[in-house]
Order: sequence, then C-alpha cells, then structure tokens
Amino acid sequence: MPVLGSSDDLFMKIHAIFAQLGFAAAAAHVDLPDQATLCAAEQYFALQQGLVWQNMAAKFAAEGLDPTGEDEARIKAGIEHAAEISRCVAEKQQQLLQQHADQLMQAELDFVRYVCNLPLSLPGMYNIVQPGFMSSLITACVRLSQGCADMIGPMSG
Repeated sequence: MPVLGSSDDLFMKIHAIFAQLGFAAAAAHVDLPDQATLCAAEQYFALQQGLVWQNMAAKFAAEGLDPTGEDEARIKAGIEHAAEISRCVAEKQQQLLQQHADQLMQAELDFVRYVCNLPLSLPGMYNIVQPGFMSSLITACVRLSQGCADMIGPMSG
C-alpha cells in the first residue's frame, strides 16, 4: 500500500474538501503532479480501511487468536481489496507523472528547436548588449544549430 506518512491528517482534510467539490472537477484545475496526489486523497478512506484490516489480522496473530472462518475471509477480503485499490492508485499516479515528464520533455525539445531556428542576425540586440557579446552569441548559435541537427533531426515547424 502507498505510504501516506505523517500527513494522514492532511490527506483526510484534502479528501473531505474534494469529496464535496468532486475529485474529477478538482483534477481539471490542478497540474498533473497534484492530480497524482489527488488520486491517493480520493482513495484515502479505502486505503485506511486496508490498514485497519491489516492491524486487525496482526493483533489476532499476536494474541494467538484464530478468527472464525467467516471473519478470516472478511479480513482477507478487506486486505486484498485495499491492496487492489493501492495498485490502481499507484498505476494512475505513475501514468500522470509520466505524462507530466513527457510534457516537460516536449517543452524542452520545443525550446531547443526554437533556439536552433533563431536567426543569426538580431539587429535590435546591438542596442542592448555589450560590444563583443553579439559575436559570442552568434558563435554560440552557430555551434548550437550545428549540434541541434544531430540532436533532434530535421527542423520542421
């Protein structure tokens, strides 16, 4: 199960607020890493129930008590249900975080493509930069554009 850590109180509060607002509606207004957090908050009580079932099983074992067949089946089902929810939450979080990483990578690639397509002649910059800077900038742009072709392939808009 995901470790909720010492912030259980925070997850409970987040759950209470977003349960009223609607988790899907709230997720539409936050970034992907926060959506990943909302996944765990949305399932907070189901995950906590799993911990209760685990604690109950551990206490029975520690005290040497054998639960009835029906009780044992219910405890096992509760633990398995929480474990399945935990796996689903972790999978959804992984998807959201991978999507976020992909978006960041694409933004970085778009920036590199933009920089590689900058014109080497920037007349307006001569008024705002120090002498000698433009020659260094142009040299850097030429080197960058040569490296960009190898790094990202053909420059298509």
